[in-house]
Amino acid sequence: MSFTGAEIVGMNEFVRNLEAKLGEARVNRIVNKTLKEIGEESAQELQAIGQNFVDPDMIATSRVSREYDVPSVKVGWSGGRWQVVHLNEFGFNHTGGKFVKQSAFGVMQGFVKSQEGTYQQKLRTKLGELTK
Repeated sequence: MSFTGAEIVGMNEFVRNLEAKLGEARVNRIVNKTLKEIGEESAQELQAIGQNFVDPDMIATSRVSREYDVPSVKVGWSGGRWQVVHLNEFGFNHTGGKFVKQSAFGVMQGFVKSQEGTYQQKLRTKLGELTK
């Protein structure tokens, strides 16, 4: 299973085994609930990291959506604030030609990297808890 560059090995077999035991509809409900919980946790972590440059009330999670039959939840900003956050994250060239790095330079990229390391473990733990 792969989405946005993160590769999760063995999840397809795990989900197929769950579907055989519990049924497809129940597995979909469990997966949706798990993804919502992980999305909320990630949003809280993002609020803690981005509190210096982002209004915490603007951080939002999407509902579970399925693209190419892969369920996902997006964590990001509501409204038009994402352009400003993008400038903070990647820097910009000032009119004088000088490259400007804000205090938040690279913070989001570090957040995404940290999520890649913990996402698979969170997913397995939460799916295991919900299927008991």
